[in-house]
Amino acid sequence: MKLRKLLLSFLAVMTVTIVSVTTNKVYAKAESAGFTVSKVTPENQYREAAQFDIKVKPNSTQTLALEIKNSENDTKTIDVTPNDSYTNTNGIIVYDKTSVKKTPTEQYQFSDLISGKQEVVVGPKKTVKVTFNVKMPATSFSGIVLGGFNVQEKVIKEKSESKGIAITNRFAYVIQAVIRESNTDENPGPKITIGSTKVALNDLKKVSLQTKIQNVEPIVIGPATVKATIMAKGSTKVLYSKTMTPVTFAPNAEFDYALDLTKANLSAGKYNVHYVVTGNNKSWEATNPFTITAANVKSIKSDNNEAKPHATWLLWLIIGIIALLVLLVLFLLFIILKRRKKDKEEEKALENK
Repeated sequence: MKLRKLLLSFLAVMTVTIVSVTTNKVYAKAESAGFTVSKVTPENQYREAAQFDIKVKPNSTQTLALEIKNSENDTKTIDVTPNDSYTNTNGIIVYDKTSVKKTPTEQYQFSDLISGKQEVVVGPKKTVKVTFNVKMPATSFSGIVLGGFNVQEKVIKEKSESKGIAITNRFAYVIQAVIRESNTDENPGPKITIGSTKVALNDLKKVSLQTKIQNVEPIVIGPATVKATIMAKGSTKVLYSKTMTPVTFAPNAEFDYALDLTKANLSAGKYNVHYVVTGNNKSWEATNPFTITAANVKSIKSDNNEAKPHATWLLWLIIGIIALLVLLVLFLLFIILKRRKKDKEEEKALENK
């Protein structure tokens, strides 16, 4: 019984020790956004949804309205920004830029059709309506124009507490907006083009294959799958393969696909990369040549060396504590079992007398 108590006490002490060693002081309040946003459904809403989806006519005008409700007891200043849609490097449609470079196949962007950013002050427990003007061009278009209202509170800077870290919070909502002039069944079919491939550094400064994959139609394509297969020039033997899914293409969006070569283990030489993009019950393929130089190989090896985990003193300390804990537990269990065995043998000896 004493050994059992000792074991439990030791476990408790070790738990506290590990928590004490690994805990850092970082203070942040557990807050919600403190406000909500909803669309005011227009009469020409094409289908029921949380976002705007309006069917309009050429050369028409109308307004789109949002209601912002402040659920807290302080006044809030809110920025409401109509942003264009695009597909980011993670393959996700986002609405975080006020201006997105127009692609060659893009006729209109959301920012072309709607009025600009507004700043709204919402009092405590109040609801404010904010409206935007939509002006359609005289020239009609097929498919859809996709954008979003980014609704974001002004920056809040928290005061540091004790020796904690000051944290800046940003709260945001996105209300999507679809503008169309025709029914869904009248939209053009999906079409993807796969551009040429170059060897360059990606956003993380790693050597990668970079290829521009474009949705050339004004519709959403996805969720799609992008598969890349690398072979030596003149060979069909697969040296490296990577699949990215899901990828969703915004209307007329260019997706900058970067294939990290850190794990491809390629030597200097000439290669082909074969792309297959699958989505909306269709597939598109392309084979592009590329060359790996000695400088590329050196950079990739350097990246691999940097990627190897370097254990810190804290990690080694935790590993050492856990190892000692395990050994002690095993030792105590051995003592307990040995004593139980001895007690049984003594009881059996007494019974035989």
